Amino acid sequence: MSKVKLTFACGLYDRVLPLYTGAVSVEGVELDFLNIDAPREIFDRMAAKQEFDVSEFSSSEYVSRYA
Repeated sequence: MSKVKLTFACGLYDRVLPLYTGAVSVEGVELDFLNIDAPREIFDRMAAKQEFDVSEFSSSEYVSRYA
């Protein structure tokens, strides 16, 4: 079975470093980890154009944009 390809935009935090290095993988997923160190850029790109399959996104950002 082929893996699902997902793009993931996130800052390079200690808690996601194993995903970035490949030390931890997600079964059935080919993860394209996009290291973007500017949360504002990630939020804007995700909210405006849904450029990524998965990204970090603050709950306050979500509420302020969609309330």
